[in-house]
Amino acid sequence: MGLASPKLPGTYILHYISYLSGGLQTAVISHSQGGPDTQWALQFWPSSRTVTNSFIPLSPDFSGIDLLGSDLSDVCVGDLCQASLWQQSAGSHYYTALHAHSFAAQVPTTAIWSSSDGVVNPPKKNAQLPSAGAIAVQDLCPLRIVSHISMPTDAAAFALALDALKHGGSGILWRVLPSAWKVCFEINAPNMNVEVADQLQADLNDLVNGFVLGSPRVTQEPPVMAYAQ
Repeated sequence: MGLASPKLPGTYILHYISYLSGGLQTAVISHSQGGPDTQWALQFWPSSRTVTNSFIPLSPDFSGIDLLGSDLSDVCVGDLCQASLWQQSAGSHYYTALHAHSFAAQVPTTAIWSSSDGVVNPPKKNAQLPSAGAIAVQDLCPLRIVSHISMPTDAAAFALALDALKHGGSGILWRVLPSAWKVCFEINAPNMNVEVADQLQADLNDLVNGFVLGSPRVTQEPPVMAYAQ
C-alpha cells in the first residue's frame, strides 16, 4: 500500500496518463492506494477520461481502511498517525471528498480483490465502486490465500485482470472459470519471477519502516485540496 498523501499521487497520475498515452487510449492497472488515486484523477480531471479506456484496480481501498483491523495497525501510536494513514482511513476528509464528487466508475472498471488481503480491511467493501465490477480471487479459486503484497504477482489475480484487460475493462468471472483447473494450481503469474513477490514484501517492509522513522505523526489529517472541498 502506498504511504504518500493520496491527494498528491492523484495529480501525478493525471500527468502520467496524459504523458504516456501520447493521445492514445490507455488501460490503467493499479495496486492498493493506486486505486483511489486513479479514481481521484478520473473524477476531478475529466481530461484523464479522454485517454483512459479501462481501469483495473487490484486490492483497492475505495471506502477507506479500518486501521485497527489492518496489518498497518501498529504504525500508529495512540492517536498519532502519519497524515497519509489518516487520509486512507474510513471516514476521512479525503474519502468524504472522493465520495461526494461523482463517485462511480468513470471508465469501464473491474476491481480485483482478496478476502485474505490483510492490509485493506474490509477488503470486499473497499473493492466496491458504483457502476464497476468487482471479483475476488477466491471466486475463481476458493480457499486461495492471497495477501495484499502478492496480488500483483498472483496467478489468479493475473488471470482475472487479463480477462478484464482483453475486454475493455469489463471482467467477467465465467470467462475465466474454464481455466480455473490450471490457474488455481499456479502460484505466480505466467513468466513472473518467483523472487519478485519476496522482493515486493521486503520493499514494503523497508518503505513502512522508513516512513515511520522519517515522517512525523500527527493527530489529524491535513485538509483536502480546495478544488475537492
